[in-house]
Amino acid sequence: MKIEISNGINLASTGHYQMIVKAKGDSSMPNKYDYNSLVTINKGNEKKSILFKFFEEEEMSEYDIEFVVETETLFYRTSNEWGIVDLNNYKLVKQEITFQPGIIERVIVDDEIKVESYTLFGKLIDQKPIDPPSTRIDSEFELVYNSPIWGIQRLKIE
Repeated sequence: MKIEISNGINLASTGHYQMIVKAKGDSSMPNKYDYNSLVTINKGNEKKSILFKFFEEEEMSEYDIEFVVETETLFYRTSNEWGIVDLNNYKLVKQEITFQPGIIERVIVDDEIKVESYTLFGKLIDQKPIDPPSTRIDSEFELVYNSPIWGIQRLKIE
C-alpha cells in the first residue's frame, strides 16, 4: 500500500477522485475554497482518491493521515480540523474543528483540549476533556491523563 499526497494542486489537473472533503469553517469564513490537496491510496490495482478543499493554504503530509487498511477508514488532520472518512462507502464519518493540530495514533485523537478513542471503523469508544500541560500513562486497556484543570481522566481504548 502506498499513500500519495499532492498539495496546492489545480482542480483541472486533479484527474479522478471519488470523494471531496470540504474544510469545516465558521460563519466568519468566506465559503470559497482556494486551496486543495489530493490524497491517493494505492493498494495493488485499486486506487482511491480524496480531494480535500481548504479556505486557506494548507499542506498535508504523511503525518496528517492514518489509514486503517482492515476497515478502509482514513483518519486525517489539518492545522485547524480533524476527521474520519469511511472509504468503503465514501462517507465523511466525523469532522471537527480544533484549536491545535491533533495527534493521530491509530484510533486516538488528541487535540490538547480533549482526547477521543475510536474503533477501527471510526465509531467513538470514549472521550475525555484534558488541558495542557497534561501527562499520559499508557496501559493495555486505557490511557490515563493527568491535567491541571481536569485532574485524572481515564480514556477507554477498547
